[in-house]
Amino acid sequence: MSTRPIAVSPYAAAKALRAYPPGILDRTPQRHPLPTMATLAREQYPTPVPTSTIEAFERYHHADVARMDDETIEHERYLARLRRACDPTDEWARERFSRLNAEAARRRAPKTWRGR
Repeated sequence: MSTRPIAVSPYAAAKALRAYPPGILDRTPQRHPLPTMATLAREQYPTPVPTSTIEAFERYHHADVARMDDETIEHERYLARLRRACDPTDEWARERFSRLNAEAARRRAPKTWRGR
């Protein structure tokens, strides 16, 4: 086996380089903007559009919190806490977090019987 270089015309080399997308052969770095934490949090826990569906309307006005079970409330509290930490300017996420906390505290409170 010989180690002699193979003679390739410059036109063939240019054509071969154009066949691959940038960054494969020439190793030029691709510049993609990195998403911020606020963008990622908004994608994972978006603010509902109240005019889209009835469920979104209820969610926007926090009317669905009373119908949630305990596990769903804990999951929603985690997502709302993350959203509030990454995007502190969003009023809906702040209000949602406080409503979820109030509902969780109400359910944890000891039940008392008033009567007699």
